[in-house]
Amino acid sequence: MAGRRKLGALSIALTNLRGQGMRTGVMEFLCLVLAASLFVSSILLSSMERSVEQTVNRMGADVIVVPKSYASEYAGSLFSGEHCSFYFDGSWLDRIAAIPGVAKASPQLFIATLDASCCAMPLQIIGFDSKTDFIVTSWMKSAQMREIGRGEVIAGANMYTKPGSTLIFFGRELKVAGKLDRTDTNYDNCVFIDFSTARDILRTEQARENRLGGMDPETVISSIMIRAEDGVNPLEVARKINYTIEDSPLWAYTANSMVSKAADSVASFASFSLALNVLMLLTAAVSMICIFTVTIIQRRPEFGVMLTLGATKGYVVRVILAEGLVIGLAGGIAGIAASGGVMLAFREQILLWLGIPAFISSVGFYAATGAKCLAVAVAAGLAASACAIFAVCRGEPIALIQEKEI
Repeated sequence: MAGRRKLGALSIALTNLRGQGMRTGVMEFLCLVLAASLFVSSILLSSMERSVEQTVNRMGADVIVVPKSYASEYAGSLFSGEHCSFYFDGSWLDRIAAIPGVAKASPQLFIATLDASCCAMPLQIIGFDSKTDFIVTSWMKSAQMREIGRGEVIAGANMYTKPGSTLIFFGRELKVAGKLDRTDTNYDNCVFIDFSTARDILRTEQARENRLGGMDPETVISSIMIRAEDGVNPLEVARKINYTIEDSPLWAYTANSMVSKAADSVASFASFSLALNVLMLLTAAVSMICIFTVTIIQRRPEFGVMLTLGATKGYVVRVILAEGLVIGLAGGIAGIAASGGVMLAFREQILLWLGIPAFISSVGFYAATGAKCLAVAVAAGLAASACAIFAVCRGEPIALIQEKEI
């Protein structure tokens, strides 16, 4: 009895698979490609969707006002991490703040530190007016930080620095007062300073020559962040700004319209990945069904002998299903591991290509996604073996033995 228990359906299946290495390898490779395709597309799509969602939530503004010619540059800084420096006269702030429906209006300043000779590192500096700001100050409160003063900075979560250290920008030493919590947006790669520090930087010779273009550093701003009054549609506020202020070089965007291009890219990628995954699933399933069926037909005499020696058809069915299970498991696990390794090795290049700041950082998400992809690979293996079962079960044992192998 002990010997029979060792010779179970799984043991027979493993022996059969090892004995036909080429067939097994081909089907495992099909499952590998299927699982890898599903895993990679799921991770990338979910990361892109999360990036858009997190960025909109992190903006904290209902309407953003920027120069008309720099809207795409600003959107690029939100998602792909592009550094930007653009300015306009701050006198427009009061006119926009007076628009009906505007509850709060706060300016920001953008300074890109692209020159390694002048700065500690290339990154995006965002200056905010602590007197009117309702965005950065709320992040600081959530992180239980005090207000910062002149000569101090707040670092994003991805900055390789710690509170108490110093950073040098345009020849000025700035003290790191704290670090913000991780958000998985490009704000994690920025530093934040108040307006007094930002204007100190803009007064430097390098900033005046390379970025201001002759504009007055005491009055310029880069954007106006607006919070609409309760019950007021942000789209209506944006329209009033765009169509009631004459000769304005600015344009107002709702938070959703600012990210619409990124959202469209996500939708396009979702459609492409769905089509690719369906194609991969059909290709893998059909190929495996054909390979399994042909192989099982060739092995009909073998199964006829098993049935003649007392094995039940149920036992033979379990052997064939076990083969499909093993192929699906082996190929699926290999595909998930291989694709995960490639994504990890080329992480920075992939993020740059997609224009997103980070992959989803939840271990539970990766585990759940991997389990789903593995389940699909196993299902494909079982489906292929199930289709091949009919080639065995429809014949009598003696008839199977008497057949010649194809």
